[in-house]
Amino acid sequence: MFGRMKTVSRGIIQTMRRAFMGSNFVAPIGIAGGDFSMTALGAPDTETLLMDDVEVLLPAKVILYNDQIHTFDEVIVQLVKAAHCSSGQAEEYAHEVHTRGLACVYEGEMVECLKVSGVLEEIALNTAVEL
Repeated sequence: MFGRMKTVSRGIIQTMRRAFMGSNFVAPIGIAGGDFSMTALGAPDTETLLMDDVEVLLPAKVILYNDQIHTFDEVIVQLVKAAHCSSGQAEEYAHEVHTRGLACVYEGEMVECLKVSGVLEEIALNTAVEL
């Protein structure tokens, strides 16, 4: 997703395989442990696809960084719009960003974090999405 491959434990891969393929999934004959790739048959590499899916499902967070450009009111309004939080909570986030230089303003699935970050960046706020 971000141009880098994540390392995912074999246990997560096996759990995801069972979730997507059913609990009665049996590895093809002659392949030990169910570790296989269908690339030889022209299909995508199952493990790579699952790693991408797992990354999207992993909890992530949006970090907002301080700048000397935006007013408190601009930041608060955009936080309410992006993170769907109360204005009081947005004010607390804005104060933390101002005093510490950064704050975690949203936690959730990667897809939602990317949406929140995108809304914050509409007015050129500096953000990062972290796993």
